[in-house]
Amino acid sequence: MLDSRAYKIDRIEDLQKFAVELSSELVGNSIVLLRGPMASGKSEFVRQILHAQGESLTVASPTFALQLSYDLPRAHVEHWDLYRLQSMDELEGTGFWDQFQILDGTVSNWVFIEWPERLEISQLPRQWSCLELHFHVDAAGARTVTHLRRW
Repeated sequence: MLDSRAYKIDRIEDLQKFAVELSSELVGNSIVLLRGPMASGKSEFVRQILHAQGESLTVASPTFALQLSYDLPRAHVEHWDLYRLQSMDELEGTGFWDQFQILDGTVSNWVFIEWPERLEISQLPRQWSCLELHFHVDAAGARTVTHLRRW
C-alpha cells in the first residue's frame, strides 16, 4: 500500500498539528522513516510527536547518541539517527534489530528512523506498519512534508 499526502509547514504550530494528526495513525507497532536534508525538521517532528503524547522532558536529537528511548503511556518510542553510520555493519551490536523482537504485548512500539537510506528497508519487519515522511525545504525556505504509507 502506498498512498501519499503533502502538508505545508509554515510555522511550528503546523508541525505540531501534523504531529498530532499522524500520531493518531500510529497504532500497535509502527515504524516511521524520516527522510530529508539536514535541518529540515526530522528531529523536531519526533519532538512534536512526543509532546503530543504528553512527554514534557527535553527531547534531543539522537545525532551523536545514535538512539534515544522514551516510555510514554501509549507507546515505547525509539528514535534513531543513522546519519553517522558508514555501513550496515555498524548497526550490529547497537540493539537496532533487537527492538523488533522484544515485545511484551502490553504497549505499542514506535520506531522513528532518521536517514533510513543507511539501512536495508527490506529487512524491516513487515508485521509492523510503516510510514515514510519526506521533509522538503525549497530555496525560499518553505517547508513541506510528504506522508507515504509503505505497508
